[in-house]
Amino acid sequence: MPAYLTHKDNTYYFRQGVPPELRPFLGRREIKKSLGHDYVRAVRECKRYAVDADNLLAEARAKLDNVPVDPFSRKGIKRTEFVTLTQVTPEIETQFGNLTRAALLETDRSTRIAGMDRAEFEEYGQHIDAGLVALRRQLAMDDVEPMIASTRMMLFGRGYQPEFSPEDWRRLAYVMTESTLQAYEGMAARQRGTVVDAASEAVLPSQFEVQNAPKAAAAAEAPMTWQGLYDVWVKECDRRENTTNAYLAAMKLFADFCPAAPNAVTREDVLEYRDFLMQEKSLAASTVANKIGFVGTLISAGSNSAEYAKYLPHNPFANIKIKQAKRGKADQKRQPFSDEELVTIFGAPIYTVGFRPLGGGGEAAAWIPAIAYLTGMRLEEIALLKTSQFHTDAKGNHYIHTDAKGNHYIHTEDGKNENSADRDVPLHPDLIAAGLLDYVKTCSGRLFPKVKCDNEVQSKAYSQWYGRYLSKLGITAKSKVFHSFRHLFKDLCRNARMDDSAIDQICGHEPGTVGGRYGKGRRIDVPAGLMAKIVPPERLPAIVPAGRFAKIGADATPKRVRPAPAR
Repeated sequence: MPAYLTHKDNTYYFRQGVPPELRPFLGRREIKKSLGHDYVRAVRECKRYAVDADNLLAEARAKLDNVPVDPFSRKGIKRTEFVTLTQVTPEIETQFGNLTRAALLETDRSTRIAGMDRAEFEEYGQHIDAGLVALRRQLAMDDVEPMIASTRMMLFGRGYQPEFSPEDWRRLAYVMTESTLQAYEGMAARQRGTVVDAASEAVLPSQFEVQNAPKAAAAAEAPMTWQGLYDVWVKECDRRENTTNAYLAAMKLFADFCPAAPNAVTREDVLEYRDFLMQEKSLAASTVANKIGFVGTLISAGSNSAEYAKYLPHNPFANIKIKQAKRGKADQKRQPFSDEELVTIFGAPIYTVGFRPLGGGGEAAAWIPAIAYLTGMRLEEIALLKTSQFHTDAKGNHYIHTDAKGNHYIHTEDGKNENSADRDVPLHPDLIAAGLLDYVKTCSGRLFPKVKCDNEVQSKAYSQWYGRYLSKLGITAKSKVFHSFRHLFKDLCRNARMDDSAIDQICGHEPGTVGGRYGKGRRIDVPAGLMAKIVPPERLPAIVPAGRFAKIGADATPKRVRPAPAR
């Protein structure tokens, strides 16, 4: 069912949770609407209510953005992300010196405004004189170590995480000693009745104030858009079309969730987005990490551009923790099928009597595993195959051409975008003998149109069905999945003594060396000759077209439909 659509007591409902911080503006924890008893109508109404709910939440978030947050309140401190400093730049030196001098002079001014009697005045003057003597001696002897602790404390108090080298610590401590001496000289001049103004130059900004400023004001300072950041990132270097598509999709998804300008997004927004993807969208941790990482990369690109750098002092997408499921042991990871399991798979009724179980996508139930077995192609690539991708060269070698562009942008179930890469995959003789080319002649357009699309992954439903089908065949190990065909094919190539570069070319993997990326690769007749040397552990049978069998579960023995008796 679509997201936010639920079913209870024979009635469909639209239900979408309201984030905790927006509940005071909407006065409820959840947006809920009854959609009646008809599923088709409920799906249609659910989409409409989803748009209305998004607009309602966007309005509430806009109101929240205009509510100022006390930078030094518990909430303000909690939502502030400390900015890491790794190097003392001339700009930091200047701003830190101005901050130290201004802070001391302002404290002195407040003391004088509060007033003091003659004895307190004399004692205060002695304190200033003693401070001047000590500071001048420290400066003359370059004895700045006593200032390092105060320097570190001041940086922490402004929302910074310093990670300086010993040389940079001494350098910044020297700046603090100088500016402190200048402040004490100003205090001494005030002690003599001279007017001394506090420094008005730019000081090191407080991250507590910067990151907790009202978002509306922040957005007004810079006409920044997500499209602008995306354009900056695209211009950095040449990128594959599937890469730009993935980043654009991730950017739009976040922009729909959080309508704030890029420079107004907070870490709290990103954390809520993470929870939304994992809880509401039910995406895998790796998928969530990719989507958040892509948008964070756009922010980084903007911070490295002259146009946007000053508006993006920190990246709220950095260091977002996403809990990953613990990986299984080596023997629980994907493994190739054994010889015995291949006998079970290709000796099943699908291949012996033309049985086509429900959920298998018709002829896809037989041909997709067979193609994966003897080409090593990815499930998504096979599910999208078209007749126009089958070619024959001048020497009679039959092959499949996959394209990294257009329809062959591979988006796998775990959310990772795999570069299928422009490549030619030769057909193994056993595939031709099984009748693949004859089947292609019977098709128009897609070879497997009954393999339906599920969101972004064309073959997700088929993958899930095949997992259930394997279990019904008695192949229940979690390490054995459809992708096991690809692992098996790699082993078959190695057993045929193919070198790694040839295997990578056929399977569509990036070469392992820089030199391997040069050129277009071997001509099709070379990998075709290597493919012919592969000896399958289980010969592929001639695939029988679907017969007139009852539509029953894959775990049952197929039964022929008896013709009606003649009258």
